[in-house]
Parts: sequence; structure tokens; C-alpha cells
Amino acid sequence: LFERPTFWTPREFRSHLQDFKLSERSLREGQYWTLLSHIFLHEDRTHLFHNVQNFLLYSWQVYNDTKGASGCLGVYGVFLSTAVLSALNREGRSRQTQKQLEGSMPRMPESIGPVSMPEFARNAWDSVREKTAIHAAPIVVERTEFYGASGGVCGLMGYTTGSILISLASRGGADRAARSQSGIQDGLKLLSLVNAISWLLPEWQAAEGSEGMTGIDHVGHLTGFFAGLVVAIFVHWDKLDDGSGPRRSSGRRFISANGHISYD
Repeated sequence: LFERPTFWTPREFRSHLQDFKLSERSLREGQYWTLLSHIFLHEDRTHLFHNVQNFLLYSWQVYNDTKGASGCLGVYGVFLSTAVLSALNREGRSRQTQKQLEGSMPRMPESIGPVSMPEFARNAWDSVREKTAIHAAPIVVERTEFYGASGGVCGLMGYTTGSILISLASRGGADRAARSQSGIQDGLKLLSLVNAISWLLPEWQAAEGSEGMTGIDHVGHLTGFFAGLVVAIFVHWDKLDDGSGPRRSSGRRFISANGHISYD
């Protein structure tokens, strides 16, 4: 039997994993392939399963919108492009690290037992927390590695959210029968929309340091989400521009020869 040709054996590949993770060092040294390669690495099976589950949940809307131009290409186009854009937000990751470091340091209480702490002392301690976080954040970011498909998955979530909002806004002229036939679809859309909106605020708060150091790239998630939202607006621009939404009266009256009054 011929030996199966391999580029790397599993053991050799494991020794090269560092070359596929996204980090400040990898970008500084010109390893730009890590903008894509980090998407396919995961911490464990749970991490992988969670991303696959959400990929399947939020890719259906992209597929339906782009199936005329090969839906699978549309899904992977949105997924990969938003993942890369989320990876490029280096300033956002640095800011998140600073905020989370500051949030992980306890604030001075207003009082200790019966003794009230003076306001100037609490302000001075807050200043120490902030300056410590500013100086420590670059060191932490330099030593942090990023991997996982969450940025792209959140991009699909953002696209789905934008597509649903645009679809609901432009359906003012749909008749009652069409609405009843798409009741199940509307239910799924509403569920996806509520899930995305309920996810946004906690994710934003975590990026602002409300939970201290989480070890999660919340800024990457938010960047991917809003990038997907922009893609949805671009794809559905014709719906926003062609007046397919509810038509509003201009207030002009027309009187026909037989005296019938109509409004424009």
C-alpha cells in the first residue's frame, strides 16, 4: 500500500498551531493569513458546537436572500468577510482590554463600617485604576491570542437582524392573505430578532468592563454584528430606495369630472 500523502502529520500540525492564531504579534510580523486561519480554530468541542449551532441558526436568512446568486456563496461571503473585519478591529480590542482591566479592580466603597470615605479619596483611587489599566492593557493585548468563528457568526446574526427589520419595514403593502401564509416564517424571524436584541446590551456592557476580564472578544462580536448589519442594508438597498414600504399620502386632492375625490 502507498503511504497517504500529507502536508503535516497531526502531531506536526499541533506544533504549528501558534502560526494560525490571531495576535498582535502575528499581524505585526506580516502573518496576515491569521485573519482567516483563526476562524477555524476552537478552544474545545463545546466552543466549536456553540459556533456551529449559531452558524446554522443565522445563516438561513442570508441563504434565502442570496439563493438566486448561489446561496452558499452568499452565506460564506458574509461569514468570512465579517469575521475578517472583526479581526481587524485592533483598536477596539485594546479599548476592551483597558476597560475590562479597570472593571476587574474593585472600586473604593463609599463607607467602611460607620466611616464614610471622602470623595477626593474615591476619585483618587478611580484615577489609579484608570491609569493602571491604560499602562497594563498593551502588555495584556500583546500576550493575548484570538481564535474562533464567533466574529463571522455574529456577522450572520447582524445580517439576519438587518434583513428582518428591512423586511418588516417594507411590507406595509402586503395583503392579509400573504401575511397569514408566512406566519411561521414571521414567528422565526421575530424569535431571531428578539434573541439578537437581547444579546446586544449584555455584550456591549461586557466590552465596557462590567464583568471584568472575561477572556472573550466582545468587541470582535459587536464588530462582526454591525458589519453584517451594514451588508444587509447594502443587499436590500433597493427595498429602502424604491418605495416598496408603506406609501404615505402627499396630501394632494384630485377631483374627477364626475366629482369623485381621490388623494395622492
